[in-house]
Amino acid sequence: MKDMMTKSVYLETPQDVKDFCFAASDLPRNVSVMASHGSFTIDAKSILGMFSLDLTEPVTLTIVSEDNLPKEKINKLFAKWEVIK
Repeated sequence: MKDMMTKSVYLETPQDVKDFCFAASDLPRNVSVMASHGSFTIDAKSILGMFSLDLTEPVTLTIVSEDNLPKEKINKLFAKWEVIK
């Protein structure tokens, strides 16, 4: 069974994008991290992919794994950019 989390994140500066991609890359290889804005969805571990999105607004982060997701680790990794609704 797949385990999934979604978050809304806002990346204000190019340094935020770089740090965000490094954080996403810190997750295991079997964890898929996707970012989407509108109809575009990209690999959030890709810095070039992230810069292709419209970053003037928050993007939706979707994290999927076949295993149990380490929710505390994920919350800690992305807390800096999370948009609280």
